[in-house]
Amino acid sequence: MRNIVLVLTFFFVGFFLLMQLPVDKKTATMPWDIIHHSDGSTSIFGLQLSHSTFAYAQRHFRAAGDIALFEENEDLRVEIYFKSVNFGGLSGKIILTLALDPAMLLSMKQHAVKMQKQPSGAIKYQLEPDDLPLLSDAPIQSIAYIPSIRLDEATLRHRFGEPNQISYSNISPDPEQADNKVSHWHYNQHGLTILHSPDSKPVLQYNLPE
Repeated sequence: MRNIVLVLTFFFVGFFLLMQLPVDKKTATMPWDIIHHSDGSTSIFGLQLSHSTFAYAQRHFRAAGDIALFEENEDLRVEIYFKSVNFGGLSGKIILTLALDPAMLLSMKQHAVKMQKQPSGAIKYQLEPDDLPLLSDAPIQSIAYIPSIRLDEATLRHRFGEPNQISYSNISPDPEQADNKVSHWHYNQHGLTILHSPDSKPVLQYNLPE
């Protein structure tokens, strides 16, 4: 028990020290401001995919984030959930997925202190405190952004342009319920997919362009 308290103490002290470092405000961008780099990577919200680390994101957002390991269809991933971030007056939720070695993910799963089945069918694991410091230098693999407001199709086209492709999926297992359809707007050059539904807020998913 004493070791767990010490690990958590060092983790949060380190996070506090990170918060004292200055942040370059010029990196704060809007969801449609996608910067392309010479190595093929992109930057969104001041975070460069495959380069910026979890520790940098904490300092950038000035928040610790909620950490969890998820297992879905035999795949493991660590996600960091930031409940509220604000760029240029537009607030929203951000979920980061970290790039981690599969062996490390499996080890974290085996050390997990709690598991919980999710409505989606995925399993959520609470990580062992000793594993938390291992995440600090992990690069960000992908970003999901959920704005606090709904964006209609006209706004999406105005801000992001015409998508390369639009595909559809159903929230409901009944394909006849067309009103439940979600459109997937694919912007291949940006590695961006926007999940849009008239009845809910959009989800913007940023990955490295293929």
